[in-house]
Amino acid sequence: MKQTIFLLVFVVILAVRGVTISDFMSRNPTYDNRATPETNVISTLIFRSSIHCASYCTRNDECKSTMYNMNTHSCQLLSVHMDELSVTGPQSYIGWIYYERKFDGMMSTGAITTVDVETTVVSTETTQTAFGKRFKN
Repeated sequence: MKQTIFLLVFVVILAVRGVTISDFMSRNPTYDNRATPETNVISTLIFRSSIHCASYCTRNDECKSTMYNMNTHSCQLLSVHMDELSVTGPQSYIGWIYYERKFDGMMSTGAITTVDVETTVVSTETTQTAFGKRFKN
């Protein structure tokens, strides 16, 4: 029981501080504390956690990534995946953590793209019920 509680606390800490924030967003520390032009910022909002910030991004089709400041709780929704061309230098203050949105199991990580592959097994056997009797096809 003690080990289960420790593991749960450890997972929550990782989610909040950011390794993988959800199935839809992952952290890319390459662009932590980096600034991007205002034209790439969809909006800046205040959320109590990076998880809430990421959740808001996944509900916006235009949002491709987020910058979340752990100190001020500011959340920037970005219309780009950060790369060398979209970075204008350091942020004006520290504490910004960068997360990228995954699309269809893929996540852009600059020049390298990783793909999650899922295997689905489909059964061709069906069972029909008619008037209380079972028939097997």
